[in-house]
Amino acid sequence: MRPGLEHNGRVTDHEQQALRVRLVADPGLPTRRAEAARDRLQVSLSSTLGRRVRVQVSSRRVRVEQDHRITLSGAKQLNLADRDADVVLLLTELPRFVDDRPLMAVAFPGEGVGLVSLPTLGVLLGERVIAGLLGEVALVALGERAEGLDRSEAVRRARWSQREDGSWALRTGRVTGRSRLVAGMVVSNEPWAAAPKLTGAFAAAAATASFGMFYNSIWKMADVMSEYRLVIVALLSVLFMTGWLIVGNRLWEKGDSAMPVRLVALYNMSTVLTMAMAVSALWVLLFVLMLIGTSAVIPPAFMTEVIGHSAEPNNYLRVAWFSSAMGVVAGGLGVSFDDDADLRLMTHAQRERAGMPDPDEDEREDDGEGAAERKPSVVA
Repeated sequence: MRPGLEHNGRVTDHEQQALRVRLVADPGLPTRRAEAARDRLQVSLSSTLGRRVRVQVSSRRVRVEQDHRITLSGAKQLNLADRDADVVLLLTELPRFVDDRPLMAVAFPGEGVGLVSLPTLGVLLGERVIAGLLGEVALVALGERAEGLDRSEAVRRARWSQREDGSWALRTGRVTGRSRLVAGMVVSNEPWAAAPKLTGAFAAAAATASFGMFYNSIWKMADVMSEYRLVIVALLSVLFMTGWLIVGNRLWEKGDSAMPVRLVALYNMSTVLTMAMAVSALWVLLFVLMLIGTSAVIPPAFMTEVIGHSAEPNNYLRVAWFSSAMGVVAGGLGVSFDDDADLRLMTHAQRERAGMPDPDEDEREDDGEGAAERKPSVVA
């Protein structure tokens, strides 16, 4: 336990000073979540420790070594003022495992450093959940006992265990933890941000779908197709465009000798789900536009004459549905993301690779005079 944290009825000079907590978050969603949870974390720690707490948030990508470990030295180098902090907390979007279980958090009491993996929280990214977990990790990093704290449902079943190097790991369940991790990785990829970067693909799909709206053979096909077949066609169109975007933009992660197979599988699964959600959003928008277009352009009497029976609202739905599926397949072929889209930030694997150091640069640093001794790594 650190000096000044033992409450024996006397208030020391150290206790009168504010506890300085530096919260370093990956750019993007982790930084926004960290900023949202800062005030709650500050109040929670102050109440628990009985002293003033000051939390500062900075946005930098957590350094990852070539063997895909997060090093303690790299974590501290992210913060130029880490010497002025009593606790350094890292909020990362990188998934890690311990004993075949997702690693939710890790704390180093001797160093005053803790790390939280944001995707392990799944879709429950409210400030209360994040602040609660960060506060718990901060207490463990300070050498305090974290038992008895009010936990959210996302971390209630997680348990702390001490590791051989003296650090403490908070692990999730094998089954529920993995499913929550995948969901959290998809949220971190922000599929709602990827969809607006597909305007070129949407324009091509809309042009093709509009052709189907005016082609009466499409009306006849949509009329005789069963609901089951229409659903299959729509699903296949989304899967087709999803696959094309992933392959065409080289978003599929092949991995390397240093990357565990399960990480490669997680990255690819989250990429597929992210792209599928983005494409599905475009498909829904296209369907709504086609439905409005068919309702406004095609007179009921003319559709009745073409399909051979009285035209009903259901027929307009079918035409819009089938035309949208055709547009996604034919219009999406050969298209890509917009030119201004940064594909390096689109998926977890590419963002993690962007945070990996250049091995040649590390070699130059090690060969220099007074090269700092490497510290133990935060292994995940």
